[in-house]
Amino acid sequence: MVYDSKKECEKFWLSRLKDKANLNFEIEDLREIKETPDFLIRHQGRIVGVEVTELQIDRDRSPSKKDSALMREYSSQRRIVSRAQKLYFEKKVQPINALVCFRTGPGQSLKSVDHRGLAQSIAKSLYQIVLDPFDWCKLDPDSDPSVPPQVAFISACGLPSEITPRWQVIAPGWSKEFQPSDVESLLNQKNALISKYRETVTETWLLIVADGTIPPGMFRNQNQNHNDLPASKFDRTFLLCEPDRFFIEWLRGNSGHNT
Repeated sequence: MVYDSKKECEKFWLSRLKDKANLNFEIEDLREIKETPDFLIRHQGRIVGVEVTELQIDRDRSPSKKDSALMREYSSQRRIVSRAQKLYFEKKVQPINALVCFRTGPGQSLKSVDHRGLAQSIAKSLYQIVLDPFDWCKLDPDSDPSVPPQVAFISACGLPSEITPRWQVIAPGWSKEFQPSDVESLLNQKNALISKYRETVTETWLLIVADGTIPPGMFRNQNQNHNDLPASKFDRTFLLCEPDRFFIEWLRGNSGHNT
């Protein structure tokens, strides 16, 4: 998912919590980025603070590093595709959609790759194709034109001129089975800030989101009950794994349960 701002994204997750947990509340205050917690809501006649944070599969354990290696890699992929799209439409007016799948796995990283050069190579490959509206083609290392070596394949679709093109990164179909230890580091960081949150409001909830539409958030859950979730100092703690993978809630000092 793409949002204009971090706050817009957090507001979306708050609305998903409202639906998933069947809660009836209204947002009273969208806190500024530097204020805590992220939101103040009115729930059952009282003001409650809600802090929203994201869970990632290989989240760096260092508090000074906010993004996981997977998230950094995925962000690089999106920037490259965005630049390739811009370069393409600077030179060619035929509108197309493009889905780009990068090579992933051991030793496959864009960290030392010239991102500008790779974006130019992707655009150059797509310059060479001509597609009627709604016709599509797939480019790979063996096709003509071919794709650069860092790319597994590109799926392109011709569009009528009145449709806005959309270029995206597509992710491989893998996920990690959720374990309670996956939230331990993140929860410890948020627990350490509980006194700061309660300077603003007495009752505070924590919403942890795993965004399954991007690789770092692809969790699955085969265990219907988790009796060993890390303790939370928040009055209510929610783990929302989207899209519609699973939902867990646990109260302060209690184990979680799926819904």
